[in-house]
Amino acid sequence: MVAVLGALVRARQIAVEEKEGVHRCLAAFHDGRGDFADYVLRERSSAAGCDRVATFDKTLSKEEGFVLP
Repeated sequence: MVAVLGALVRARQIAVEEKEGVHRCLAAFHDGRGDFADYVLRERSSAAGCDRVATFDKTLSKEEGFVLP
């Protein structure tokens, strides 16, 4: 899945905003416990000035930037 998403980001035919942020999401998804969308949410929240994202996922809450409510 990471390889496919990475290939889409690198494709000339697809315009991607915040390409560096997407690469950080892909790396976190590859190494982490969450879904890709979790890391996109964390990345976008961080860009908006938030330092934590609430999650009900106890395993994900152990990663930096996520917290149980």
